[in-house]
Amino acid sequence: MLAREPRVQPPALDGYSDMPLFNTKAVVRRTGAPAPTLRAWERRYGILAPRRGENGYRLYSERDIAVVSWLRERVESGLTISQAIALLRSLDPGRKRRRSRALAGAVTHEPPESAYFPDGAAAAQPSGPPPAARTDRFFLSDLSAALIQQFSALDEVAACRTITQAFAIYPIEDTLLSLIVPTLGRLGQLWRNGEVTVTVEHFASAIVRGQLETLFRATPTSVTGQLALVGCAPGELHELGALTLALFLRRAGLRVVYLGQSVEIDSLISAVQTARPACVLLSSAQRAQAEALVEVGRRLDALGAAKPAFFFGGLAFASEPELAERIPGVCLNMDASQAVDEIKRRLQA
Repeated sequence: MLAREPRVQPPALDGYSDMPLFNTKAVVRRTGAPAPTLRAWERRYGILAPRRGENGYRLYSERDIAVVSWLRERVESGLTISQAIALLRSLDPGRKRRRSRALAGAVTHEPPESAYFPDGAAAAQPSGPPPAARTDRFFLSDLSAALIQQFSALDEVAACRTITQAFAIYPIEDTLLSLIVPTLGRLGQLWRNGEVTVTVEHFASAIVRGQLETLFRATPTSVTGQLALVGCAPGELHELGALTLALFLRRAGLRVVYLGQSVEIDSLISAVQTARPACVLLSSAQRAQAEALVEVGRRLDALGAAKPAFFFGGLAFASEPELAERIPGVCLNMDASQAVDEIKRRLQA
């Protein structure tokens, strides 16, 4: 008989003091979570509510430290921060007891639930002037600079750690669009200027591709959502755009099948006739491969009433928008998040 994996246990928060005693430096030292991460979790998720000392600086409790340590362990095990927080809320026995008492009309003098596990409620505003903090823009700029240095040094461990840190703070979509995409763009410019080698650019792309594929496989697949076939145009080997879109669509609730690089036209048509998807989405980064999409669109159109919606996009169309005019379908000349919104809107129309 197979042994069951041990269930994740919540932190025993009742065993920790909630007296605010520890400054940010002490929390960073004890938990290993960087100061920007603590501020981001506080601001974006309300999971921490530090009080302010007389000097205006944040003060955390032993209970705060336990929460941060637990969340950090979950993130390092592969969860996103939003998934870790959702898990923490579902496991917290105190929260369940408070909800049961509220339903029963009981009066409780326990701290309000919003102190650690807010359900949309804003954390109490601390007294005293807030200390100066780096904005998201500056923090992402720091991470981007670090990533470029790590990619240039072919330091896989450090680069993966930096990307994981970003995913621990920001939603997946924000991290990819505001950090990863601009960083790869800057790295490409450095290569064109002769400041890094093509080996560095390929190394960075391989790291990002691995991260995207891991996220895609780890995202639950919808069994009821509309089916989308996503891949690259015939002959196209640059797949980061297609893989990003596949990940975003799966996270948005569609049932996504990722077809990978260089989708062959005859096999694609056969798959469409068999699976009857709601839509097909192909990406192209280069003009020659974008031209091949003309034939894809015509073949899909020939299916008549059984044809799926056909979407296409990629760097080829960003640099030469006129390429889209001859292709039967909808050009998604926008970022992946906007593309998801447009695809869902058209599928629902």
